[in-house]
Amino acid sequence: LKSLDYLVEINKGGHNKGTACQKYCELSNIDPSSTLCFGDCYNDLGMLRLMPYACIMDNAPDDIKSEFIGDPNKPIIESNMQDGMYYELLRRGYINR
Repeated sequence: LKSLDYLVEINKGGHNKGTACQKYCELSNIDPSSTLCFGDCYNDLGMLRLMPYACIMDNAPDDIKSEFIGDPNKPIIESNMQDGMYYELLRRGYINR
């Protein structure tokens, strides 16, 4: 799995961050619809596609962002460098200032 031009990750066939998140939820008795994930690279695509709620960081490659444009459950948010995760958690009321 290519994450960046200079970074390759190796996973067992058929497994990725998405299947890992699903398995974790199953083993922990967590409803996947009560989770939120964040991703910004190709190694996150499985997770972004499989989990019901996800945020795509603005620093993600354009082809990743274009896949999720218009999906209200998977918004494109500020970049990592702009503290996107922090601001999204604030917007959703998960944390306070």
